Amino acid sequence: TLILIRHPNLVLFMGAVIEENNVSIITEYCAGGTLFKLLHQRKEISLNWEYIIKILLDIAIGMNFLHTNNPMVIH
Repeated sequence: TLILIRHPNLVLFMGAVIEENNVSIITEYCAGGTLFKLLHQRKEISLNWEYIIKILLDIAIGMNFLHTNNPMVIH
């Protein structure tokens, strides 16, 4: 199950809540906020190419782990 998957490049899945008109995924707390917020809402932050490449590489490593896991996780 997803709750057992651990990898340094993945946010820890802790559970889900399914109620009428409400589906929520519960993950570990990330103090730095989301990647979406960093890229689209934090206009005062300028990212250099070295940092952008690190973000892309970390995402690729996490995705590779999911896709080569047994059983494979496809989203």
